[in-house]
Amino acid sequence: MKLNELIKILEKLPDIPKYLVGGIVRDTILNRDTKDIDIILHVPDVKSVAKKIADKLDASLVVLDEDRHIYRVVSEDYNFDFTRMRGRDIYDDLSERDFTVNSIAVEFGKCRLLNNGKFKFSEYIDPYDGIKDIKNKLIKHVSDNVFNDDPLRLLRAYRFIAELGFKLDARTERLIKKQSRLIKLPARERVTYELTKILSVRDSSVVIILLDNAGILGRIFPEIKNIKSSPKKYYFHPKGLWQHATQSVAAIEYLLNNLNKLFPKTSARTKEHIKSRIQLLKLVALLHDISKPETVKMIGGRPRFFDHEIKGAKKTSKIMARLKYSNKSIAIAAKLIINHMRPGNLSQLKKITDRAIYRFFRDIGEESADLLLLSLADRYTYIKYTGRVNDYILHKKFVNMMLLRYFKYQSQQTVLPKLIDGNIIMKKFKLQPGPIIGRLLSIIRENQIIGNIRNTEQALELVKKNIDKYL
Repeated sequence: MKLNELIKILEKLPDIPKYLVGGIVRDTILNRDTKDIDIILHVPDVKSVAKKIADKLDASLVVLDEDRHIYRVVSEDYNFDFTRMRGRDIYDDLSERDFTVNSIAVEFGKCRLLNNGKFKFSEYIDPYDGIKDIKNKLIKHVSDNVFNDDPLRLLRAYRFIAELGFKLDARTERLIKKQSRLIKLPARERVTYELTKILSVRDSSVVIILLDNAGILGRIFPEIKNIKSSPKKYYFHPKGLWQHATQSVAAIEYLLNNLNKLFPKTSARTKEHIKSRIQLLKLVALLHDISKPETVKMIGGRPRFFDHEIKGAKKTSKIMARLKYSNKSIAIAAKLIINHMRPGNLSQLKKITDRAIYRFFRDIGEESADLLLLSLADRYTYIKYTGRVNDYILHKKFVNMMLLRYFKYQSQQTVLPKLIDGNIIMKKFKLQPGPIIGRLLSIIRENQIIGNIRNTEQALELVKKNIDKYL
């Protein structure tokens, strides 16, 4: 175990005051597992110490903040963050930390590693009653300068609420609202990291509303101002489009938290498929109708929102690019928003053919399960206000069928044999290389998957029937 090795190495470092601090102490008190170990060293050159430890652990050294002397040793099982002590002693250092629950330290000689890999502490350094606030499940700031020193802490407060299930101290909440404008100052990558952490927890929809009430969400996403100011008369939700947006996040969480009950035959595969991008799906749920206000038109006494999905995808892409999301994440979000009405349109067909289902999966690809859940969540938010419960039940049945078909389609992609290749087509029909070959191969694959053809002879016959169309 790398943690055991680290302790042995640190114990051999002579005359260096060393402390465990922050998350590792807090989470040990809460009996939570953690892979991040924060260590304070009272030594001028922390980097050289961290480098020696990294070498002995056969681990990597990462510079997190050169100015503040923070270095990370990344091992297989843990991240060890080494920081130079701020101020004269540990009390000075703790006075500069963010929240009381993170301002508890344990001198290295007062901790012991148990056989189960957890720490046991015999004595705490707790000048701000952090242990009391942990017991009361309270996030409370250490000093009134906390957000000026690092404005990202405005968002981190809500991340701890999300991850720990704590509540915000009333005085801290007032200070956050007063200084919410500061959230524009940190690097966008840091903001996105915290936002991703919040959206990754089980019930982040509640925290999204808290962020909005504090004035922070609107400063990260100024574009939501249009959603909030859009006239309520155009929407089913009594509080308007913003209510639909936030309830869509809650609806996605309801589906994800109840997959076993709602989709028993596909829950395990859906969970595995979607686990790495749950936060992205929630962000899309929040923003999927962002361009409805600018596209609304009254036609025949009904509000219509032509092309809101196309404009919404473009606007969301710009937002995510500003927040330094990866190109892959931006592309996924755009695809989901552009197509978010497609499952509903498909489900309304009098007869849903195998060909239509195949083309849905072909076009949407790996985001098929995501899009189906987004569509159902979108529908779920309307039940309470329209009374059309049966619409939701029918759509859930459709989504269940489509999830079953999607995972079958995925397996077919790998197990079905290749019936024919481009060289055979070119030789048999005297064709030159070009786009026509790809189109013909696509037709063959489609008909093979939906069960219309099963061998090379049938594939060649299919080419013969379609070749004139493409020539």
